[in-house]
Amino acid sequence: CLYADVLNVPGDSETIQGAINASEDGDEIHVAPGEYVENINFGGRDISVIGNPETPGETTINGNQNGSVVMIVSGESQEALLSGFTIRNGSGINNLLGGGIFIDNGSNPTVSHCNITGNRVGVNGIGGGICSRSSAPLIANCEIYSNSSPSGAGIGFQSSEPIIESCVIYSNTATHGGALFSHNSIISLINCTIMSNRAQRGGGLWCQVASGLTIRNSIIRSNQAEQVYLWESNARNSLIIHFTDIQGGRNGIADHNNADVIW
Repeated sequence: CLYADVLNVPGDSETIQGAINASEDGDEIHVAPGEYVENINFGGRDISVIGNPETPGETTINGNQNGSVVMIVSGESQEALLSGFTIRNGSGINNLLGGGIFIDNGSNPTVSHCNITGNRVGVNGIGGGICSRSSAPLIANCEIYSNSSPSGAGIGFQSSEPIIESCVIYSNTATHGGALFSHNSIISLINCTIMSNRAQRGGGLWCQVASGLTIRNSIIRSNQAEQVYLWESNARNSLIIHFTDIQGGRNGIADHNNADVIW
């Protein structure tokens, strides 16, 4: 559309999904404080869905354990924005992918100023809080905590190129990658704090299969087991670190001689 419209929830629509369905590219959806028990899908629209970025705890989308709370899976660009919400109680696509938020199919949205908490996926699942597959999201100014998943309780990436900036990721629980799991992904982690996550391996970060991770101006501490785990496989991983505090220093990184580590 030539001119952006603003749709209000619940003023113009009782549900967030109803407002999305009535929107066009460039529109803004403003959501009033409260709890909305629903699962939403951007449906390919480059729209802004906005709660309260200053106090995201006031506006909650509760997925009611009925799949991913938010799906952005139809090639949306970075003009697609989700901002100012608490995203909770999601169970992922088929209980496998993206308990809180699932991003797929070349979608590149911006997720900012959100609390992503209390989401999970089941056996063989990836991304309790967020899962990105074949996409390049920007995730900024978010708190991601108390999520669970076998792989990547906080965030799981498959064949993705995300930027994670100014986020705090803590108290997530996984088998592999308490805070973050990467499979064949190129990740930029900037100004982030990753603390007090738990996993059998890679309590902080787990990287595998030709993953490349650049960490800048970040803190990675108090994660169990390792702070960073680079899985041994035939495809080497790479890790570039700038101005970052990793507990144990180089000894906090388990690379199994299968990674190029530049610090």
